[in-house]
Amino acid sequence: MDKWLQLIGTIGIYVSAFEAVLFVILYGFAAPWTRSVFGRFLFFSNAVLAVIFTFFAVRLIFGEHQILVVLRTVVFGMVPVYLGWQLWLFYRVQSQKEVQSNGHRRS
Repeated sequence: MDKWLQLIGTIGIYVSAFEAVLFVILYGFAAPWTRSVFGRFLFFSNAVLAVIFTFFAVRLIFGEHQILVVLRTVVFGMVPVYLGWQLWLFYRVQSQKEVQSNGHRRS
């Protein structure tokens, strides 16, 4: 049972890496994602997912290697940037909704 669960998880990592990388490539070439903050956010958030899943896939293939320790620092250094941007966008959208519904911003 444990081997089946491990296999399913491993396949999930490989499929997720492939789909995330494919989305970033297709969206990057086919959509005008640079024209809006939300387009850039969608591209960047999926790029972060692609890098994370690809990192895990590479680690599964090659095992723990010294260079992967450095890459892990870089990869997971992007996550707080992404999450901070997400929080900022959430605040910005909620502030705009409040202004639209009240006609002015609360102090």
